[in-house]
Order: sequence, then structure tokens, then C-alpha cells
Amino acid sequence: MIYFIFFSFVLALHSPQPICKIDDYFYIYDVDLYQSVGKKNWDKLKTEKKQSLFDDFIKKELVCFSAKKEFFDLKPKIQEKLEVRKNMLLINNAYEHFIARPLLDSFVVAENFKNLSKSVFVSHILVGFDGSLKYGGEKRTKKEALERALSLKKELSSFSLGAETKVAFANSAKSFSDDPSAQKNGGFLGSVFWGSTIEDFESVVFSLREGVVSDPFETPYGFHLALVDSFGLSDYYYYPKKIFKDLSIKTSLKTLSFDSLSVFSSRFDSSVLNDASFKINRSFFNDVFDFLKNKQKKERLIGNKFSTLEWLGEYKKDGVFVVFNNKGFGLRWFLNILKQRPATRFPSLQKKSDFDFFVRSVCLEFLVLERARFLEIDSSVSYLRDFKNNYKNILYNEYVGFLVGEVGKKIDSLSVENVYKKGVFNGDFLSPLSVVISEVRFSSFSTARVAFGEFKSLNDFDFILKKYKGDVREPIPENKGGEIGLLAFSLKEGDVSNIIENNDGSFSFFRVERFLEEKPFTLDLVYKQIERKLIKKEQENLKENLLSSFLKKHSVEFYYDVIGL
Repeated sequence: MIYFIFFSFVLALHSPQPICKIDDYFYIYDVDLYQSVGKKNWDKLKTEKKQSLFDDFIKKELVCFSAKKEFFDLKPKIQEKLEVRKNMLLINNAYEHFIARPLLDSFVVAENFKNLSKSVFVSHILVGFDGSLKYGGEKRTKKEALERALSLKKELSSFSLGAETKVAFANSAKSFSDDPSAQKNGGFLGSVFWGSTIEDFESVVFSLREGVVSDPFETPYGFHLALVDSFGLSDYYYYPKKIFKDLSIKTSLKTLSFDSLSVFSSRFDSSVLNDASFKINRSFFNDVFDFLKNKQKKERLIGNKFSTLEWLGEYKKDGVFVVFNNKGFGLRWFLNILKQRPATRFPSLQKKSDFDFFVRSVCLEFLVLERARFLEIDSSVSYLRDFKNNYKNILYNEYVGFLVGEVGKKIDSLSVENVYKKGVFNGDFLSPLSVVISEVRFSSFSTARVAFGEFKSLNDFDFILKKYKGDVREPIPENKGGEIGLLAFSLKEGDVSNIIENNDGSFSFFRVERFLEEKPFTLDLVYKQIERKLIKKEQENLKENLLSSFLKKHSVEFYYDVIGL
């Protein structure tokens, strides 16, 4: 493939330096940190922030190291998650290797390989014209813009190379550049990385010599003059050589158009199915679809991964479902493939065409995965790098989740009882002072006023309570229950309130039945509450002290000077 043509010289990339040694045999390198944080970003940070980021980085590395050492990654649940992620990453990498990479221009890849490890400190002067992007200045033709740029170039060429040219260039940028920011920064763009700006601009500035003003060159924004102050290193410089070479290809993919990739992807899909002589057994397929539709109708569900798997598992007929590579495959085979498919990739199977597309997509992925493994895409640098990152994320999250879950098993009844006793002594587990009232409620004030008049006349609240279907309310704690609660605590037992309007627009009056004094809750009523609090506290403590606990668990030696700590 033409995109593997690289330069004959060996790129002098950064040699990895160890920054940490665990249990006297496992090393972590600075390039691992820089791939996580970014070298340029790291160098800009203050020491305190560096230490914080480094601690988080080491914490993840230690957790993953410990989990792997304990064979946690071999647990069936973790293996299942990793397998699903493997397939997803392998599919993505397969399409990249089979479709996108062969379309790349070898010159673009070579330019990436040459420049990706570098950055350039550059200033520019922009001369826009009518029709150029974001130009809103005076009326100016393209010819006039070029003439102005040539004039500025001639004027700047009269200065001596070095500081004199830099000052003159900044002054010209402030006076003549159509870049709005030039008034403040004198045209200085700072450190520009290869791939961080448009190709027309970077292809010129990365080919310039330091201190030399470029000839005018055109981009969609107008004509530019550029001045390179110095060259530096990009974050890519700190990647291992194998990964750097692969990234030279991967970052070239942005030059491919989405439309062309869609066309070639569609052709590839068709060729994979055709090469395998893929066919669907229509009679069996139709019967399975009708079965699914009947299930959807009967259970009134649209269907998701779990319901679809359950329904297909209930289908009892045997038969060939699909045929490819001169072999027939039944529904059980299809069901096993679906179990490894993420829930987000189960569509709503409303029409037969939906089911047809779904079956084809699943079988296509199976065939692409077979081809990817046969051609060892799962040994490629890009796949291994993608999987390494995903592996660590899954292992870290699952292992920490496991440790957090184990905390709850260590809380015994004696711990709960001790907290309860202290709480009772401190007044933490007391049922609050409450009031019990009997209330009659009405939808209108006029009805409430008639009922209240009857009460006044008869002086028999029990009669009114029964006649108007009132009831005894749940105890109202002090400082709760809104206006009714406030009024109730201002009365004495046996007192009847006046008519009040409630928040919902109803009206009521009530009688205070009794006050309930404060008293401790029994342990059985608050046991679960205390247990939950203890578990939460232990879980938070575990997360907060995760790094220190793993540093105690392992022998760890740091080489801080390598990363400037």
C-alpha cells in the first residue's frame, strides 16, 4: 500500500524514561503520562496542578496493575465487557484499514511523518479581499490584495534578519493585517502544531526558515505573509516510534471527504456479503419476524436488546436462518452473536425491512471481524493502542466498583448498634415533637363557612367530622405542615381552629387531638438508615484514599526529576 512509504532517515524521537517502578519489576514511562496529559500542557502547569494530575495518573496505573495481578480481568463479567469492546474497536479499525487508509495520498502521509513531531512559533499578516472568508474590510479585489501583500513583503525585506525584522513585522501586522487579533498580538499566533490549522497555511510555514519573511501565499482567508520565530516540539514527539508512525497515517485521514468514504464503505459492505454468497432463508426469516411482531403486540413492547433476546430464545422451530461461505446458520447462532452486541445497537424492529437490515448488519459485522482477524488487524498498532486505552478504563472502573461494593459487606450489626447508641445520646435518632389533628376540608369557602357555623351552633366537632367526612391526619412534626402545622402548634389539645385557606385553594378547619413528645426511634426503625450512612462513609473514604492505600499495598519508587516534579 502506497501510504507506507516513509522517509529513509530515522526520526530522532524522544526516548522513553521511567518515572515509576512498581514491585521492583513493572515500569511506567514518561511517554505514558504525556499521552494522557500532553507534554506541552504539562510544561505549562504549576507544580501543585502537576502533582494533582500525576497522582490521578499513578492512581489509575496502580489500580490497573493490582487488578491484573489479582487476575481480576479474567472474571467472566469483565471478559464479557472486554470482548464486546474488542469487537467494536476491531470493526472500527477494520473499516479504517480496509477502506480509508488505502485512499490516502502517500505525499500527505509523508508530510505528516516529517512534521507531526514539530511545532512552529509563527506570526502572520493577513490581507483579505472581497470574497475571501470572514473579510469585512474596505472594498478590495484579489489583485489589489496581492499587490499590497507584495508591497509589505518588499518593505519587510529591507530589514536585517533577527530582532529588527520581528519588530518591523509586528508593527506592520498591527497597521495593515486584516486579522482582528493583530492589533493586540502583532500577528503572533503562538505555537502552531502540524494539523492544528488549515493545510494551505501549515504547508508553507513548516517549510520556512527561521527569521525569513515568506512570499505572499493564499488561503481561503486571503493572502498571508508569515514569519517563523522558532521551531519546537509537539506532543507527538513524545509518543513511541511505532505509535508515532501509525499516527502519521491516522491524522492523514482528515484529508478524506466524508462522501467518498461513504461510497467506498458501501461498496466494501456489498463486496463482503457478495464474496461470502450471503443469503437469507426467506420463509424461515418471515416466520421469525411474524413471531417477534406477535410478541410485541401481546406484551405491548416495542422491543429492546433484552426483550428481543428473550423473544428469540422462546422461538422453538429449527431451520437455516442465513447462509454464507457455503454454510447454513440457525437462529441459535444468530442469538449468540446478538448477546455480544451493545444494547444501543438494537433498533426498533417495526417493519420487515427493519429486521432485514438488522440481520444483514449483524452478519456483515461478523464477516468483517473474521476478515480482520485473518488479516491480523487485531495486531496492528492502531488497534492495540485503542484497546490498551479502553482496557485500562474498563479495568479501572470495574475494579474500583468492586472494591466499593465490598465495603458494604464489612459493616456489621455491632458497628450499627454503636452508632445508634451514640446517636440516641446526642439526640440524633429522635422522633420529633408532633401534633395530631382531625381535619374537615372543603372545596369552597362558602361550604366551609356553613359547616363552621354548624359547629359553632352545636359545639360538636365529632358530628361535623363525620357529616363532612373529615379524618385524622398523620402526625405533623414541628416546623412542618405549612400554615396548618404552624397554627396547630399555637393551639392546645381540644382547641378547634378558625377556617384557613390551604395552598391548593381548599379551605379547612381542624381540632388538635394531642401532642406527641420527642422520643428515640427503636433500632429496627433506623437500622437501614444507619447502615447506609456507614457504607456511604466507608465508600467515600475508600475513594478519597485510593492512591495512598495502593501505595501501601505495593512497593513504589518514583523518579520525579524526569517530569520536573
